[in-house]
Amino acid sequence: MMFTFATATAANHHRDPRGTANRSGRPFPIAAKGVRTSVLATVSADLHREHAAPPDERRRRPVDSRPRWHALEGARGLAAVGVVLLHAWMFTGRQGDLGQWWGQLLIDLRLGVPFFFVLSGFLIWRPWAQAALSGRERPAMGSYVSRRAVRILPAYWLTLAAAAVVLAGWGHPRELESLGQALALLTMTQTYFESSYGVVNPPAWTLVVESAFYALVPLVGWLTIRRGRTLRAHVALLATLVVAQIAWCAWVALSGWPGRFFAVLPAHTAEFAFGMIAAAWTVAARPSGRALAWAGLGLVAITVAWHMSPYQQPWRVTQDVPAAAGFALIIAALTLGAGRQRLLSSGPLHWLGERSYGIYLWHFVVIFAWRRAEIWPTADASVSDTALAIALVFPVAVALAAATYRWVELPAVAWARRRERPPRKSPAHEKGPARQRALACEALNEAGASIPLRAPPSFSPSLRAGVEEVSHPSRNHR
Repeated sequence: MMFTFATATAANHHRDPRGTANRSGRPFPIAAKGVRTSVLATVSADLHREHAAPPDERRRRPVDSRPRWHALEGARGLAAVGVVLLHAWMFTGRQGDLGQWWGQLLIDLRLGVPFFFVLSGFLIWRPWAQAALSGRERPAMGSYVSRRAVRILPAYWLTLAAAAVVLAGWGHPRELESLGQALALLTMTQTYFESSYGVVNPPAWTLVVESAFYALVPLVGWLTIRRGRTLRAHVALLATLVVAQIAWCAWVALSGWPGRFFAVLPAHTAEFAFGMIAAAWTVAARPSGRALAWAGLGLVAITVAWHMSPYQQPWRVTQDVPAAAGFALIIAALTLGAGRQRLLSSGPLHWLGERSYGIYLWHFVVIFAWRRAEIWPTADASVSDTALAIALVFPVAVALAAATYRWVELPAVAWARRRERPPRKSPAHEKGPARQRALACEALNEAGASIPLRAPPSFSPSLRAGVEEVSHPSRNHR
């Protein structure tokens, strides 16, 4: 059970900039070096007086402010805590809880995995949805690949090595035994082979699913940019991924294939697809966030009740599809400003959310280490022993995750950004109309004016071109 904690950082750089207007309603101050006062005055006055969006249009636009993205981090932090609690409880062997309602609720903490898949689909897909539905430039493949790699691989390889060391010589069935297993783990292909499935760090199976999804996104993005220019066509294309998951799971169940075939991408495409649909919806429309939140909570509650009922057999085929749809609605609602924004964006939850990837990768390693040291409750432990197990795992996993975030994840991301950042060309090196256009672009960018603009007739042709370039950059790249 892994989740894409790695995606939130990248998503902050793809936020819809239409919500960056000055809250006070005053014109943005423009202070670009080397820009003549007359140019600045013209741009500022026309931007404020003639080209602010009408009030009804501003209400329809999704506004992506920082606290709302922090709320997504907080929700992810809560889900990470739930995953750690679930696995710590499972390793105490309290089988008697399974017949009780609270035992069933604890098992459904595993729904954190569909939540992370949905969140990953939402955050990864948002810039592609903006390219298809808003005419923006699509993500560059080089940047896309490098950002995914540096956010996932360094911390994964580090925890993989740590788990291998903890298990070495113990005689544990999860111990690394061959070079083939090591190669499969390093390349995130362990789920595809029976000999390597579940070894060393069992929850890492979800990284196999995530990496396969990352490879699929550019292909789906290419299709939607060409065939999904409207919201209806966009959703119709993504809905095929929902159908694909249900068909795959039904085929696996009817064929009697091993359980590892439920741990590959075709068995989880619907979870990613719901997140992708939510991203497209928030880009192209302005639904009611409060209604989405209640509907999403209702779907999750229905899924939990279904799992607690005697009629559980079909859920393995549908693979938590109702809960995934509910999570997508909740994520969209949080993005639109509904829900417990202040609680979820609070310091502790936001802090945990940023380090949730490391918490997920480290917590199984910590469990192995405590068990090998024989500092772990015996089978069928008491409630107090279970609380002790959680106290042994959670603080250590959080501490290791914080260290990994500080000294591995952040430096890797910073290194990738330095490599992909193109050198900025100063407008002073331009001449004639090109220089005037560059000055206008720089002035508007520094002003923070990223809403679509309509250049007034009073603008010279070069200034009009500059405004259009800032408002609709994708037009110059088609």
